Amino acid sequence: MVRKVCYFVVFLFVSICITSFAEPSYTVLAPGSTDARYVFEYSDEVWYYINVPDYSSYWPGGCTISGDVDWYHEGQHEGYAYLNQMGQNWKYIGSGLEAGNWTIYTVVDYYHAEQYKRDYFTATASFYINPVPEVSTVVFWAAGFAGLILLKRKSLFQG
Repeated sequence: MVRKVCYFVVFLFVSICITSFAEPSYTVLAPGSTDARYVFEYSDEVWYYINVPDYSSYWPGGCTISGDVDWYHEGQHEGYAYLNQMGQNWKYIGSGLEAGNWTIYTVVDYYHAEQYKRDYFTATASFYINPVPEVSTVVFWAAGFAGLILLKRKSLFQG
């Protein structure tokens, strides 16, 4: 029984440690926002929010980071940005992006020169851009509403 309790305590401790290092990364509508958004309209600005863990307290004298953010549309590389600070970061992905599925990959390397230690952190985020309405569809709906308005006007003048 004691052995099972010990296993449970070790499992709980490891789970808490792993969860504490799991930092969020997702897309948002504006810099400064931490409200996750996974579906955007064509005209929306897409920003990537990532909270890079600050591991500098684990190494006396601190550490530096070097990170890359790459984003892909339907498997094709579309852009990149650099990360050079720990904590909260917002990176501009774009506006007027092509419709479809997008994925963002992040890799951050930590360096501590005095102790020659190196660690890394990775994150992934996905989002979707809704397609733009086709011009023919917009013209069709506009013609339909114009016809309804004309019929309504005609019936008002007759009766």
